[in-house]
Amino acid sequence: MKHKLSSGAMLILFASLVGCTTAPDRILYKEYAGYNYCHMKVETGTDPANPIQREIIDFYGSCDERPSSIASAYRFRRDHTE
Repeated sequence: MKHKLSSGAMLILFASLVGCTTAPDRILYKEYAGYNYCHMKVETGTDPANPIQREIIDFYGSCDERPSSIASAYRFRRDHTE
């Protein structure tokens, strides 16, 4: 019984730690400039192999953009420019 309880506790602890390190992209700052135009700072994960390393993106554009679409466009431009 003790072994099952400790195994269950370790499983819950491991799942919570994995969830903390693989957080999705998120908006840190959002300022409305009018006419559906915003300045946002988006925190994003850069490397799936190293989820702890994060980047901050300055974004100027539509207020309707989602953090994941901003981050994916940024990664595409970063990876395909010389």
